[in-house]
Amino acid sequence: MRDNDIFMSNWFRQNYEQEFVMTQPAAVRKAISRRDFDEVWNDHDLDAIRDIYASDFQGHGFPGGVTLDREQYRRLAGLFIRACPDCTIEPLDLWADDEFVHTQWYFEGTHTEKVGRIPPSNATIRFDGTGRHRHEQGRVVEIWMDVAWSSIGRSLLRGYVDRVFDFELHR
Repeated sequence: MRDNDIFMSNWFRQNYEQEFVMTQPAAVRKAISRRDFDEVWNDHDLDAIRDIYASDFQGHGFPGGVTLDREQYRRLAGLFIRACPDCTIEPLDLWADDEFVHTQWYFEGTHTEKVGRIPPSNATIRFDGTGRHRHEQGRVVEIWMDVAWSSIGRSLLRGYVDRVFDFELHR
């Protein structure tokens, strides 16, 4: 390779590579984002997270207002799947613009397993949310979630109250 070729290669990388990565076809980016719903949440394959999300992934809008890295997202997904083994997320809509894949989805699962100190409530947990996924080099590098996380607590409380009333009625 000649010096000029190396210069041109480096120049292209610095000036156009990011643009090329960002303009990955919308259908490809949507398919990558959809894998999270299909493989992680519906097939309960936590290992798929490593293939879908970049190693420097950042997730915004999660409980407590924290930003999650890829391993923390994997642990959070595992917590939900462990607590609600029948959980699924139905993607209601996925669309892409030049920068993001936008998602709208619906979560449903029955809280039948103990997680940490939280006993099973047998409540059906239902909530919906939206998100934006930003992609680079064929992986999700950043997401922003909009979820009413407090609705999960209300569902759990309803399940515990129902269990108390059911216990009292059948004594």
